[in-house]
Amino acid sequence: MAQTSTIKLNQLAKVPLHLQGDSVDLPRDYASRLDGDGMITLLCAVVTRSGWNWQPVFFGE
Repeated sequence: MAQTSTIKLNQLAKVPLHLQGDSVDLPRDYASRLDGDGMITLLCAVVTRSGWNWQPVFFGE
């Protein structure tokens, strides 16, 4: 998956996920509205809230 837009900190803060041990809880209504950029933001939130750094890779021509 290639990231096509930048992720802003306020976007990450709005992702309503809860980490509990080795599982992630995400409201069904939020998950059903995710588009490609929303999925990247969700993945970034999971990674950063797990204590890791997010390093996007942008592909050019």
